[in-house]
Amino acid sequence: MLLPKLMESKSQVVNYVELQEENYFPPNQNTGRRKSILILLIVVLIGGFGIYSLFSESIIERIEKAGLTKKADTPKQIHISQGDGQGLAVTVSWATRTRVPGQVTVQKKGSKEEEMIFIETSEPNQYTFVSNGESYTSPYFHHVVVSGLTPNTIYNYKCGNALTGFSSQHSFKIWGNGADIEDLDSELKGSKKTNDPNYNEPFSMFVVGDLGYSPTSRKTIEHAMKHGHPHGYTLLLGDLSYADSAAGCDSCTQRKWDEWGEMMQPLSSHSQLMVLPGNHEMEVDKDYNPQKHPANMKPFLALQERFSMPKEFGGHGNLYYSFNVPFAHVIMLNSYDGPKFKGPFDHTSKQYKWLVSDLSTINRDETPWVFVCFHAPYYSSNTQHQDDVQPQKMKETMETLFFENGVSAVFTGHAHAYERTHPLYKDQVRSDGIVYFTVGSGGNSGIIDPFLTPPNWSAFRGIEFGPGLLEVYNKTHAHWSWKPALALKSAVRSMEDSFWLHQRRPL
Repeated sequence: MLLPKLMESKSQVVNYVELQEENYFPPNQNTGRRKSILILLIVVLIGGFGIYSLFSESIIERIEKAGLTKKADTPKQIHISQGDGQGLAVTVSWATRTRVPGQVTVQKKGSKEEEMIFIETSEPNQYTFVSNGESYTSPYFHHVVVSGLTPNTIYNYKCGNALTGFSSQHSFKIWGNGADIEDLDSELKGSKKTNDPNYNEPFSMFVVGDLGYSPTSRKTIEHAMKHGHPHGYTLLLGDLSYADSAAGCDSCTQRKWDEWGEMMQPLSSHSQLMVLPGNHEMEVDKDYNPQKHPANMKPFLALQERFSMPKEFGGHGNLYYSFNVPFAHVIMLNSYDGPKFKGPFDHTSKQYKWLVSDLSTINRDETPWVFVCFHAPYYSSNTQHQDDVQPQKMKETMETLFFENGVSAVFTGHAHAYERTHPLYKDQVRSDGIVYFTVGSGGNSGIIDPFLTPPNWSAFRGIEFGPGLLEVYNKTHAHWSWKPALALKSAVRSMEDSFWLHQRRPL
């Protein structure tokens, strides 16, 4: 019998994994409710084709004879993200109650080729969070990198485990870089409505911040699924779940992360989800005094454990990093860097040094567009967060760096509304400046933050909730649109925003 191909490891492996029947208990907790046995996973190296086979029927039979029956524990909170810097790999992530090794089966859509199997090469993540009377132990988070894929190709996949169950079938698209797809005609401005059978769709990314977990958030997700490409990307600009366990509010609990993950799955199981930290991901006591009983001794703990962003271009886990997509290089930064979350953001900080290095190594022939994302906006005419020190400090040290290195646009959240600026540099409107977008209109609060009197640099302001859509057509043209996802009972309804970005850096 031809065994399915295993793609991840390179040599013979013997791995011991403890299977727990009970859920949400730390591995070393002693409880009478817990049953566990050691399962010996023998992965056999066959020829030069890779490693094959796991969980043979004989092993499963032995488990059942030992009195531990197979227990349904199908994957929850499924999401995918880019698995490398170049967009030729995908990380499939999910949560389970049991600590068993995850695996992902992958097959080209419509192909009769044998399935590829990718196995989790490290222990699944789990964390404990104690704060304000809450003692929470997370499920186990699995992150499996699926690599060796073909550009411009759609793949079907399932994730899970032979013992506890697999997910239903989902799919993703490998876009590759700009060289892998046709350079679209920049004059195809009616692109979505064209009847040309040879038309090749643009690469698209939904962009939104401050999503949260609320009825309005669900409307935003439904809007993205209805109006976006089924296999485009989703960039989340911080303040994801608003779990805020350190805040001590009635609704603040780490379990909100799990609810949020379930809410996201219909979108995130096929749209590559790229995240960055906001102030609501810090999740530590306000004064962060280690001498007191802290909410959590490790800032951004949930964000770091639940997601796995690409590491090829360096950075710091899920806090700041970068990656390539067709025709564009995307940089994700942390507005709350530093020992007290207020910097420094200058040349003395690791993030700044990494940013300088990253900007200097961009291949402008392949990715002439450069998009920078972070949470707290430099330019905002909203009433909220005008006195925040983080964006002020970042603006002082990074705005010139962005301008001199040809950054095309900047995307932020934080203020719960939508705003687009004219091209700017140092508060002055100029044709060669950078366009700044505030897209904190994800919907968590259900209440739009009001605006101040509009300054001359503000080009468009939206007073309703909804995500933005960035479509990259080629090396010189990209289109941005923002459309309200939910009509609020406001005296003045927001119009839709539509804007063409033109490459400001000579090619």
